[in-house]
Amino acid sequence: MGLTDILSPEESFVRLAVESIVSHPSYNTPPKANDIGLVRVASDIEFNPNIMSACEPTLELTEGTVCLVSGWGNTACKYIQITTRTVSIFLNVLYYSYLM
Repeated sequence: MGLTDILSPEESFVRLAVESIVSHPSYNTPPKANDIGLVRVASDIEFNPNIMSACEPTLELTEGTVCLVSGWGNTACKYIQITTRTVSIFLNVLYYSYLM
C-alpha cells in the first residue's frame, strides 16, 4: 500500500499479507467488463497521508458529472502497455446506478 511507482518504491510503501481476494461475480475477459475486486488484508491498515480509505461520493452522481479515476494496468486498447506508475484521468459519468 502507498505505492505509486513500481520501479521506485516510496518510503511510505507498506507490504501487507493478503487474507482473501473476491473478484466481481460478473467479471468477463475479454473485454474485461466488471474488472474490479476486493482484497482483505491479514492485518490492520495504518492510514497516513499516502494511505487512505476509499469513500463513497459526497455529491449526487448524474450523467456528465466529472470524476477523477486512477489505478494501474493496461492503458492501451490494441496492444498491451502496462503502467509502472499509477495513472489518473478525469472522465464524465455516462451512466450511474446506486445499488444497495
